[in-house]
Amino acid sequence: MSRPFAPAWRRADPHARDLLPGPRFEPAPASRPLPTPVVSALYDLQRTKAGRTGVERLAAGAPAVVTGQQLGFATGPLLTLAKAWSAVSWARHLSTHLGSFVVPVFWLQTEDHDLDEVRWVGARDPAGRPIRITVPGDGRIRCSVGARLLPEGAADAVDRLLGPGPEPEAADRVRRACAPGRAWVDAFADLIQAAVPELVLLDPRAPAVQAAVRPVYAAALERHRHWTEVLKARARSVEGAGFRVQVPVRPETLCFFHPDGPEGPRYRLRPEGADTFRAAGDPGATRWSLPVLQDRLDRPGAFSTSALLRTLTQDTLLRVAAVVVGPSELAYWAQVEPLHTDLGLKMPSVVLRDRVQVLEPRDRSRLERWGLQPDDVCESPTLLVDRLLARDGHGVQALRAQLSERLRAQVSDALAEFDPAGADLSGPQGVLLEQLDRNVARFTEKVSRMRTRAESDAARTVQHLRWALFPEGVPQERHCGWAWYAARHGAARFDRALADAVVSTEPRPDGPMRSVNL
Repeated sequence: MSRPFAPAWRRADPHARDLLPGPRFEPAPASRPLPTPVVSALYDLQRTKAGRTGVERLAAGAPAVVTGQQLGFATGPLLTLAKAWSAVSWARHLSTHLGSFVVPVFWLQTEDHDLDEVRWVGARDPAGRPIRITVPGDGRIRCSVGARLLPEGAADAVDRLLGPGPEPEAADRVRRACAPGRAWVDAFADLIQAAVPELVLLDPRAPAVQAAVRPVYAAALERHRHWTEVLKARARSVEGAGFRVQVPVRPETLCFFHPDGPEGPRYRLRPEGADTFRAAGDPGATRWSLPVLQDRLDRPGAFSTSALLRTLTQDTLLRVAAVVVGPSELAYWAQVEPLHTDLGLKMPSVVLRDRVQVLEPRDRSRLERWGLQPDDVCESPTLLVDRLLARDGHGVQALRAQLSERLRAQVSDALAEFDPAGADLSGPQGVLLEQLDRNVARFTEKVSRMRTRAESDAARTVQHLRWALFPEGVPQERHCGWAWYAARHGAARFDRALADAVVSTEPRPDGPMRSVNL
């Protein structure tokens, strides 16, 4: 039975490390400098002075720590910020380790076309229940998010996301960034770089970047059959080591094709014959010859990457010292090493991003009161309530019977040792026992009411902690977004708390859990 790759890699399982070695932190050797048009495109994209300084360092040959994520609405779930700060942490660490500036780069996933995955962000309603705030779709299919604008419904979604009485700074930041009609990529870029100013943002859909990585797209077309066999062999190795193959090997090319230009839908190319391809899923079923596709390579935006091909484009464009990834991404990095070898690229060191968990004051109080750790909250709610109440299995009725039995026995034992000089005490004894039974009944009724209140209190505590730490049954960082916390606690305060949690200690390749205390 296959198992997930990331947990095994995290604990240095030799089968996992054979497929993807632990980090060595040596940047790719310097090659040609970044083309001037790429430098200009990067510089124009930055919102902060620190970002523009980072571009200047990249232009001078500085290595990079690269991470990236889909462009979620209002930055999407909190894991996006965890990735960004993890990249900053590693860049600072490696700057000292390597003795030169290392630049944190955030690869904006503008090429992705799955709108349903990015048009929502998690929050909680006034009662604490997890909810999803969703932006309306625009009816376009298979179009890269980099070509999309925020719809009119974005303003309503922002209002629901911020909730009642949001902190003014956070509200202003989100409303300006996510105004209807703004480019989706601009909204995301504004928010992510305001929260993490050191990041250098990189848009792979920029024409200058597309031109710089043209050789990768050419190889994806010309070496398609060879790459497919190489990936199939690697998949067999992954499965042979007992792991799931994260990205199934497809018959289509690793690149996507945009037959109607960069703003149109994108399709994978399925080979038909020696040098002919068909756009898989294209209702027109148009066929394209390899020479025609090669001519299209000179049109910016005619091609875009898949998950596996993105690894090759970033390592072609930049001197990558390390890549910061999530658990699923780690698994597909284990698949791409043969492609790096085929293109003569050096595999960068790959590390897991830090995981984060936000603990608000009320949640910390609940945990402390009941003596819980955050991980305890992922238990079954019923079992956790039972554990909190330390049930002994007897119940209130058993307690009543046990008390009555013991008190009656004590009365009988005491009277047996007492000499009443022949007096008959059976009548008074009966009255006493009746009074004891009534008192025991009243006592156990109070115990029962207390127990019911305690059980209800414990159940409410467990429910609220699950809403806070495991909303919808997933880790908090995969649901709740930066904007919701910033609106409640202030953008500057939340940014500082998140940064302190991730960069306050030396980074670790296994992606430890970091508590963000507010």
